[in-house]
Amino acid sequence: MKNKKFFIGLMVIALIFGLSGSVWAAVAVDDTVGLQVDTIHLIAITASDEDLLISDIGSTAGLIPADSTGEKFAYLKYTTLVGGDSGVISYKITALLDKAPPLGTELQVKTTIGAAGSGSQGTGIEAFTTIPIDFTTALDVVTTIPSCYTGTGGTDGAKVAYKLVVSDFSALVPVATSDMTITYTIQDATS
Repeated sequence: MKNKKFFIGLMVIALIFGLSGSVWAAVAVDDTVGLQVDTIHLIAITASDEDLLISDIGSTAGLIPADSTGEKFAYLKYTTLVGGDSGVISYKITALLDKAPPLGTELQVKTTIGAAGSGSQGTGIEAFTTIPIDFTTALDVVTTIPSCYTGTGGTDGAKVAYKLVVSDFSALVPVATSDMTITYTIQDATS
Protein backbone atom coordinates (compact mmCIF):
# COMPACT_ATOMS: atom_id res chain seq x y z
CA MET A 1 0.00 0.00 0.00
CA LYS A 2 2.83 2.32 0.85
CA ASN A 3 4.42 1.53 -2.47
CA LYS A 4 1.17 2.23 -4.20
CA LYS A 5 0.85 5.62 -2.44
CA PHE A 6 4.49 6.34 -3.16
CA PHE A 7 4.02 5.40 -6.83
CA ILE A 8 0.86 7.57 -7.12
CA GLY A 9 2.69 10.43 -5.40
CA LEU A 10 5.57 10.14 -7.86
CA MET A 11 3.10 10.13 -10.73
CA VAL A 12 1.43 13.30 -9.44
CA ILE A 13 4.79 15.02 -8.98
CA ALA A 14 5.93 13.88 -12.44
CA LEU A 15 2.66 15.09 -13.93
CA ILE A 16 2.96 18.48 -12.19
CA PHE A 17 6.58 18.94 -13.27
CA GLY A 18 5.83 17.60 -16.71
CA LEU A 19 3.02 20.08 -17.27
CA SER A 20 4.91 22.96 -15.75
CA GLY A 21 7.89 22.11 -17.92
CA SER A 22 5.81 22.29 -21.09
CA VAL A 23 4.28 25.56 -19.95
CA TRP A 24 7.70 27.08 -19.40
CA ALA A 25 9.47 25.52 -22.37
CA ALA A 26 10.09 27.86 -25.33
CA VAL A 27 9.04 26.65 -28.74
CA ALA A 28 10.39 28.28 -31.90
CA VAL A 29 9.28 27.95 -35.49
CA ASP A 30 10.77 29.46 -38.61
CA ASP A 31 8.97 31.11 -41.49
CA THR A 32 10.71 31.99 -44.73
CA VAL A 33 9.26 35.03 -46.48
CA GLY A 34 10.24 35.79 -50.05
CA LEU A 35 10.77 39.50 -50.65
CA GLN A 36 10.57 40.99 -54.12
CA VAL A 37 10.41 44.50 -55.54
CA ASP A 38 9.32 44.41 -59.17
CA THR A 39 10.45 46.69 -61.93
CA ILE A 40 7.71 49.29 -62.34
CA HIS A 41 6.79 51.33 -65.40
CA LEU A 42 3.26 52.70 -65.48
CA ILE A 43 1.83 55.54 -67.56
CA ALA A 44 -1.44 57.52 -67.74
CA ILE A 45 -2.55 60.70 -69.51
CA THR A 46 -4.82 63.65 -68.71
CA ALA A 47 -5.76 65.57 -71.86
CA SER A 48 -7.68 68.72 -72.72
CA ASP A 49 -10.62 68.72 -75.15
CA GLU A 50 -9.43 71.55 -77.37
CA ASP A 51 -9.05 71.19 -81.15
CA LEU A 52 -6.01 72.46 -83.02
CA LEU A 53 -6.93 74.76 -85.90
CA ILE A 54 -5.14 76.12 -88.92
CA SER A 55 -6.72 79.54 -88.73
CA ASP A 56 -7.75 82.03 -91.30
CA ILE A 57 -5.52 85.09 -91.63
CA GLY A 58 -8.10 87.68 -90.71
CA SER A 59 -8.59 90.53 -93.16
CA THR A 60 -5.05 90.63 -94.59
CA ALA A 61 -4.95 89.17 -98.08
CA GLY A 62 -1.69 87.68 -99.28
CA LEU A 63 -0.59 85.95 -96.05
CA ILE A 64 -0.04 82.21 -95.67
CA PRO A 65 -2.54 80.51 -93.36
CA ALA A 66 -1.23 80.55 -89.83
CA ASP A 67 -0.18 77.59 -87.73
CA SER A 68 -2.62 76.41 -85.10
CA THR A 69 -3.96 79.07 -82.82
CA GLY A 70 -2.80 78.18 -79.36
CA GLU A 71 -1.67 74.80 -78.20
CA LYS A 72 -3.42 71.73 -76.85
CA PHE A 73 -2.03 70.35 -73.60
CA ALA A 74 -1.93 66.92 -72.03
CA TYR A 75 -0.11 65.66 -68.95
CA LEU A 76 1.73 62.34 -68.88
CA LYS A 77 1.82 60.79 -65.43
CA TYR A 78 4.22 57.96 -64.79
CA THR A 79 5.84 55.84 -62.10
CA THR A 80 9.10 54.01 -62.69
CA LEU A 81 11.47 51.88 -60.67
CA VAL A 82 14.81 50.94 -62.24
CA GLY A 83 18.06 49.21 -61.36
CA GLY A 84 18.73 46.18 -59.23
CA ASP A 85 18.23 42.78 -60.81
CA SER A 86 16.06 44.19 -63.61
CA GLY A 87 19.04 45.47 -65.58
CA VAL A 88 16.94 48.49 -66.59
CA ILE A 89 18.92 51.71 -66.24
CA SER A 90 16.22 54.13 -67.38
CA TYR A 91 12.96 54.38 -69.29
CA LYS A 92 11.68 56.54 -72.11
CA ILE A 93 8.23 57.55 -73.31
CA THR A 94 7.50 57.50 -77.03
CA ALA A 95 4.66 58.91 -79.16
CA LEU A 96 3.27 57.16 -82.24
CA LEU A 97 0.50 58.43 -84.55
CA ASP A 98 -2.34 56.19 -85.77
CA LYS A 99 -2.86 58.21 -88.98
CA ALA A 100 -1.51 61.23 -90.79
CA PRO A 101 -2.63 64.75 -89.93
CA PRO A 102 -4.54 66.71 -92.59
CA LEU A 103 -2.70 67.18 -95.89
CA GLY A 104 -0.13 69.98 -95.83
CA THR A 105 0.19 69.91 -92.04
CA GLU A 106 2.36 68.35 -89.36
CA LEU A 107 1.57 67.61 -85.74
CA GLN A 108 4.34 68.84 -83.50
CA VAL A 109 4.92 68.16 -79.82
CA LYS A 110 7.14 69.38 -77.00
CA THR A 111 7.34 68.20 -73.39
CA THR A 112 8.09 70.05 -70.19
CA ILE A 113 8.95 67.99 -67.13
CA GLY A 114 6.81 68.73 -64.06
CA ALA A 115 7.89 69.54 -60.52
CA ALA A 116 5.46 67.40 -58.48
CA GLY A 117 6.18 63.85 -57.39
CA SER A 118 9.64 62.63 -56.51
CA GLY A 119 12.93 62.01 -58.23
CA SER A 120 14.24 63.30 -61.54
CA GLN A 121 11.45 62.69 -64.05
CA GLY A 122 13.57 62.52 -67.18
CA THR A 123 14.33 64.91 -70.02
CA GLY A 124 11.65 66.42 -72.25
CA ILE A 125 11.74 67.89 -75.76
CA GLU A 126 12.35 71.62 -75.36
CA ALA A 127 11.40 72.70 -78.91
CA PHE A 128 8.38 71.68 -80.95
CA THR A 129 9.29 68.54 -82.91
CA THR A 130 7.28 66.81 -85.65
CA ILE A 131 5.90 63.37 -84.82
CA PRO A 132 6.84 61.05 -87.73
CA ILE A 133 3.90 59.94 -89.89
CA ASP A 134 5.19 56.56 -91.09
CA PHE A 135 3.14 54.83 -88.31
CA THR A 136 6.11 52.70 -87.25
CA THR A 137 8.64 55.29 -86.05
CA ALA A 138 7.88 56.64 -82.61
CA LEU A 139 9.20 59.96 -81.34
CA ASP A 140 10.99 59.93 -77.97
CA VAL A 141 9.11 62.58 -75.97
CA VAL A 142 10.63 61.95 -72.52
CA THR A 143 14.02 60.25 -72.15
CA THR A 144 16.40 59.11 -69.39
CA ILE A 145 13.64 58.49 -66.84
CA PRO A 146 15.14 57.06 -63.62
CA SER A 147 13.16 55.81 -60.61
CA CYS A 148 10.46 58.42 -60.00
CA TYR A 149 6.79 59.25 -59.77
CA THR A 150 5.12 62.36 -61.16
CA GLY A 151 2.04 62.78 -58.99
CA THR A 152 -1.59 62.37 -60.03
CA GLY A 153 -2.99 65.91 -59.91
CA GLY A 154 -4.52 67.51 -62.99
CA THR A 155 -1.33 69.32 -63.99
CA ASP A 156 1.22 66.90 -62.50
CA GLY A 157 3.54 65.01 -64.81
CA ALA A 158 5.26 65.88 -68.06
CA LYS A 159 3.28 68.60 -69.84
CA VAL A 160 2.79 67.73 -73.49
CA ALA A 161 2.01 70.63 -75.83
CA TYR A 162 0.71 69.97 -79.35
CA LYS A 163 0.77 72.34 -82.29
CA LEU A 164 -0.54 71.86 -85.84
CA VAL A 165 1.67 73.61 -88.38
CA VAL A 166 1.49 74.28 -92.11
CA SER A 167 4.24 72.18 -93.67
CA ASP A 168 3.30 72.35 -97.36
CA PHE A 169 0.97 75.14 -98.46
CA SER A 170 0.50 73.62 -101.92
CA ALA A 171 -0.97 70.44 -100.36
CA LEU A 172 -3.13 72.27 -97.81
CA VAL A 173 -6.87 71.67 -98.21
CA PRO A 174 -9.79 72.46 -95.90
CA VAL A 175 -10.84 69.48 -93.80
CA ALA A 176 -13.43 68.97 -91.09
CA THR A 177 -12.25 68.02 -87.62
CA SER A 178 -10.23 64.84 -87.89
CA ASP A 179 -9.45 62.94 -84.70
CA MET A 180 -6.17 61.10 -84.45
CA THR A 181 -4.79 58.93 -81.72
CA ILE A 182 -1.32 59.40 -80.30
CA THR A 183 -0.15 56.29 -78.48
CA TYR A 184 2.32 56.91 -75.66
CA THR A 185 4.45 53.97 -74.60
CA ILE A 186 6.81 53.74 -71.64
CA GLN A 187 9.65 51.31 -72.22
CA ASP A 188 13.25 50.45 -71.42
CA ALA A 189 15.36 53.31 -72.77
CA THR A 190 17.56 50.85 -74.66
CA SER A 191 14.58 49.67 -76.78
